[in-house]
Amino acid sequence: MEHYLNKSGTSPITRFKIEAQKVTVWYNDDTSYTYSYARAGQPIVDRIKELAIAGEGLATYISRQAKFLYDHKIDKPGT
Repeated sequence: MEHYLNKSGTSPITRFKIEAQKVTVWYNDDTSYTYSYARAGQPIVDRIKELAIAGEGLATYISRQAKFLYDHKIDKPGT
């Protein structure tokens, strides 16, 4: 798992984990979403990976292109 750089300083995303065919992103409330090639498609997941590494534009891209294409959502602890 890596810390998201959040170059804009306004992103709700705090960290991410890149795997071969999927990526998981965590938000500041500890909710996580996993996007995979199988569900979201390789182009979208690869772009999420690129933006995660770059440290900017990730939350905007997800909300516009991949919002409901996640495989798994894990709500914050205690909910």
